[in-house]
Amino acid sequence: MVFQDFRLLPDRTIFENVAFAMRVTGAKRTHIRPRVTKTLQRVGLEHLARRYPHEISGGEQQRAAIARAVVNKPSILLADEPTGNLDPGHQRKS
Repeated sequence: MVFQDFRLLPDRTIFENVAFAMRVTGAKRTHIRPRVTKTLQRVGLEHLARRYPHEISGGEQQRAAIARAVVNKPSILLADEPTGNLDPGHQRKS
């Protein structure tokens, strides 16, 4: 699920926010780092992995929320205006 207000954990880095989705499903530690890294690369946030949500823009927070939602490779993704805060250059990225 991608929420309109992102619901990122403010006391965790972007990497940790995305990894959290895998941890709660019981993923092995050895699988978490590479998959989170790859997912952050897909949404263009690998360079912001160590930043906290308040340190990045709204569009970047939205991409972090999308990364968190897709990191576990769900069959269905529910999103409330998933591209509303993205700049035009990122709205076309997949």
